[in-house]
Amino acid sequence: MTIPLRDFLSQVFSNPLLAVTVALTLGVILVNGWTDAPNAIATCVSTRAMRAPTAIIMAAVFNFLQLPWRSCDDVHQFPGCNDHLQHG
Repeated sequence: MTIPLRDFLSQVFSNPLLAVTVALTLGVILVNGWTDAPNAIATCVSTRAMRAPTAIIMAAVFNFLQLPWRSCDDVHQFPGCNDHLQHG
C-alpha cells in the first residue's frame, strides 16, 4: 500500500492520535540510532579488537554510508530504489 507524502501529512495533522504515534515512532528510531553506534564502538574497544579512535571513525563512516541503502530497504517507494530488481 502506498500513500503520497502530502496525503500522509494531512492525515497526521488532522488526527492527533496518529500524530502522537508518528512522533513516538520517530523518537524510538532516533534513540535506537543513538545507542547502536556507541554499543558497537564499546564492543570493539573493550575486546581490544580496535583502538578507540579507529572504532569511532569507522562507526561514523559506515553509519553515514549505510543511509541510502537503508532507506531503500525500509521504504521501497523511493525512485531508483527498485532499479536493481527484475520485474517480470
